[in-house]
Amino acid sequence: SCLIVIAVFSFFSYPFCYPFTWVVLVYCVAELARRSKEIFTPRFSSLSYFFPICFGLGIGMNGVLYYRHQRWYDASRLYEKKPQTAILQYQDLYPRLQNDPYFLYNYAAIHYEEAHYNECLQLLDECSKRLNDYDVQMLKGLALRNLNLYDESLNCFQCASYMCPSKFMPLYQAFETMVLCERKDKAIELCKEIMEKPIKVDSEQVKYIKVKCSVYYNTFFINN
Repeated sequence: SCLIVIAVFSFFSYPFCYPFTWVVLVYCVAELARRSKEIFTPRFSSLSYFFPICFGLGIGMNGVLYYRHQRWYDASRLYEKKPQTAILQYQDLYPRLQNDPYFLYNYAAIHYEEAHYNECLQLLDECSKRLNDYDVQMLKGLALRNLNLYDESLNCFQCASYMCPSKFMPLYQAFETMVLCERKDKAIELCKEIMEKPIKVDSEQVKYIKVKCSVYYNTFFINN
């Protein structure tokens, strides 16, 4: 039952990002091995040696990961003061943390801030193979838009909107993209959708978006 639950959740989320899932998986497989004569290895009458070895390896791996993540944290803080030095540190950490989707996203965000849009997209492509969430799609859409790839950018914003239907930002960024590529009819449609969209969590950002869309909508019909 546990293995089925893990498999089902893997279709909708990323359960293996959490160590608890690893523990449950190892326990389930060990139990199946213990109960099955075909799978169980005769040389081990119990799992008394298996778990201490796994525990020791886990402690060692976590220690190495902690050290690398501490260097990553220091680099992210350094970016505010010395961007170029921080980027060099990210480059040094990349071979060791290239399988960490959060590191890849953070590294991509720094490249975006530095207007290195192609490098940003390359990192996001790597990140999306491991973690493809709302933030990844939004950053990818912004990078594509800065490269004037408007259709691809709109696809990303639409995908982000599907992931988090209550958020206004994907629709607003899609509206801004429509304005940039001078698709006024589509921009007006998005304006109307944003203005009529109910607010779940009120904020200054949402108020700004609604006011800006309202001004654009009214100005469009006054001029036409």
